[in-house]
Amino acid sequence: DQLDTDGDQLGDACDDDDDNDTVADGKDNCPLVSNVTQTDTDKDGLGDACDPDDDNDGVLDLTDTCTLVADPQQLNTDGDGQGDACDNDDDNDTVLDVDDNCPLAANATQGNNDKDTLGDACDDDDDNDNVKDIDDNCPLAANATQGNNDKDAQGDACDDDDDNDTIVDTKDTCPLVANLKQTDSDKDGKGDACDDDDDNDGDPDVTDCAPTEPKASSNGKEVCDGLDNDCDGSTDPEDTVGCETYYPDTDTDGFPIASPTRCLCGPENVWTVKTLTKVDCEPLKKAINPGAKEVCFDKIDNNCDGKVDGPNSVGCVKYYTDKDGDKFGAGEPLCLCNATGEYKATKGGDCLDNNKEVFTGQTKWFTKDRGDKAFDYNCDKKETKQYTGGSCSGFFFNCNTKQGFEKDTACGQTGKFITGCSGFFCGAQTQDRVQGCK
Repeated sequence: DQLDTDGDQLGDACDDDDDNDTVADGKDNCPLVSNVTQTDTDKDGLGDACDPDDDNDGVLDLTDTCTLVADPQQLNTDGDGQGDACDNDDDNDTVLDVDDNCPLAANATQGNNDKDTLGDACDDDDDNDNVKDIDDNCPLAANATQGNNDKDAQGDACDDDDDNDTIVDTKDTCPLVANLKQTDSDKDGKGDACDDDDDNDGDPDVTDCAPTEPKASSNGKEVCDGLDNDCDGSTDPEDTVGCETYYPDTDTDGFPIASPTRCLCGPENVWTVKTLTKVDCEPLKKAINPGAKEVCFDKIDNNCDGKVDGPNSVGCVKYYTDKDGDKFGAGEPLCLCNATGEYKATKGGDCLDNNKEVFTGQTKWFTKDRGDKAFDYNCDKKETKQYTGGSCSGFFFNCNTKQGFEKDTACGQTGKFITGCSGFFCGAQTQDRVQGCK
């Protein structure tokens, strides 16, 4: 039929190199198709140039995604037209398969949380905690026990608020116990909600009668501070450390008796007074005490001074000393309930209390001194003479008489006293008289 495949004018029937590829037909694996290299990928004796299935995988080259690599399944992960068997980047993530920790799963960042040979994109246990990611409440944080304190969708290993109290764990004083107020009584960084010793006094809250008060605990020592320091149910009992002596004031008048005393932290019952300055002589009668006023005529020692109706009692009268019994007193008075001793005059003004004729208001005249060479009998601080100077006037028997001493005469002295005037020249008629004074 004159067939001349290579068009060299020499028919195939007599041409020993029908395809003119320099390989004799007897040795050419594709006698009719130029194939200088004689490539035969699948080693089936039929060169690739004329073999419709170069890789002998049962898929014709025309539809084969890898014509030179056997790939009967025709997998093409990235859908780029090049099968996985011959594609050096099966997932088309720009990372060659030889370097890709997930060759069949796009993973351009090559994320590998657990640092094993599989990247996160293709690792079904990204945190290598033996819990599949699909079931793991923290796929990227190892959490083999799957602890989930607040029962939300996130495990504690990856939950930044494990107790769901809106406070992140890094700032939460109790990360696993809801504690919105963040109360931390002892300032130890551990909130009261999760601290078994809130006041840090060494006594656990379960046995501490005051869990947030460091001064009170079951192993404490009682002191005067208003707290039950030793948790015995009693606060500041008698004889507590720091106690003070208190005296009993049964009638609440502010004045105690000397005993019995008690050492107390503060007033208690009738033991209310700390200082014993004056003792109450009538502890059951409020009106009678060292601070009360003495009252006249009630026959009671009202102010506990050991005296009844003493000086300056309520209702007292001022009495002066009256040694001469003239009912006028001298000196400073005393306010007494009754006349006492020499204090028996209710009037003062006696300037010489050893002469009963000397007193304020004396009206008598005296010719002898008081006994101290003075004549001030009425205590006006001066000597008043009974008589002044006398004189005669007129003539021819028409006389005017002024009785008095002819000359100034001292108190108690005798002088000529004009008693009348008579005669032509109105001569004085006199007699001896002693000058009186007061």
